Amino acid sequence: MPTVIPDLDWYLEKSKTQGISPRCPHATSDSCPRFYQSLSLLGNAGSTKISKEEDDRLLKKWEKTDLWPKTKEQATSIGGSDNNYHHFSNYCPEVAFERFGYFASSLARYADEIDMDNAHERLAKTGSTENDWRWHWASIQPQHYSECPLYSILSHRGVDAGMAPDDGQSVVNSPIKLKTGRAFVVHGRNDKAKLEVRGFLAQLNIEPVILDEQPSESQTVIEKFEGHADVDFAVVLLTPDDTGKLAGSPDEPKPRARQNVIFEFGFFVGKLGRSKVFVLHKGKVDIMSDYHGVIYILMDDAGGWKLKLAMEIKNAGVTVDMNLLGE
Repeated sequence: MPTVIPDLDWYLEKSKTQGISPRCPHATSDSCPRFYQSLSLLGNAGSTKISKEEDDRLLKKWEKTDLWPKTKEQATSIGGSDNNYHHFSNYCPEVAFERFGYFASSLARYADEIDMDNAHERLAKTGSTENDWRWHWASIQPQHYSECPLYSILSHRGVDAGMAPDDGQSVVNSPIKLKTGRAFVVHGRNDKAKLEVRGFLAQLNIEPVILDEQPSESQTVIEKFEGHADVDFAVVLLTPDDTGKLAGSPDEPKPRARQNVIFEFGFFVGKLGRSKVFVLHKGKVDIMSDYHGVIYILMDDAGGWKLKLAMEIKNAGVTVDMNLLGE
């Protein structure tokens, strides 16, 4: 039986096959107790950071809901000691991917260097690819978000739908304004770039709003767009999805962003102001000079754009816990 490599391509294909959102729509600490618990434990292990104030707030919130007992039935756990954590169990696959690069509920390291060397020797003989998890892990349990026991419950109730067991009243059923706000992600056809931005915003506890992940509810595209445009800031992804040139020009067509991206870009500049619209550009794409004062950031492969974007968001007056960027 072939080894499953639960990377981003695997995850997106499973989502596409099921006809559901590419990434989990509940993947924030304020929307899912499993996501929160996974992120919190990684913070305790020093793998990532979450402020004590935020951790206390989220713990109190989820302990008041009827989702917490179910979460504790299969509690997230870490095995090992300081700087030598070797087993991660019952993890949110979204958190596991952001930290380890694989969508998995459980991951176990090799017992010692001898076991790892033996595994590497076998892998070298088979010509295994670099993204094969067996180079780094003794075993992992791939998981798609649709397989998470909490997903169906959250989807049925809607985001933030825990119930207080003491009085039967919903304590998080009404919309909660996250301390770090909401961000509309304007994008073209580059799904990988879109999902990378989505995951980064979720890591900062910012709620990403992606139009094609929202229910249509018999609305036209423009009605749906306007209905979800009430955000604190916008991140615009300029990727070379189309080509174009001046009519009659002998020049070769240049790579440019899709026209819907340009439209939405201008819409949010008018609605929010230039200081709250941030542009990430990737590849050889035509950069517009009409929007002076808008922040342009190169989306480099090394990930340097993440710190730059977080700083610009913070400078725009949106609360950002820089500790959540991790080490």
